[in-house]
Amino acid sequence: MSKADDVKSLVQQVLDEMLAAQQQPARKNVERLRRVHPDDSPQDLIRRLVLQQDF
Repeated sequence: MSKADDVKSLVQQVLDEMLAAQQQPARKNVERLRRVHPDDSPQDLIRRLVLQQDF
């Protein structure tokens, strides 16, 4: 394996771990929004999620 392949593999592993770490909190946030706003459509919930983002 070349050094570039090693770096690519490491970056992929780190990104996979970061996404896995965010999965449960994201799921809980969506579940909370569904509970708090039970009549919202999926589009409404997405809009609320986008408005929550910190840019």
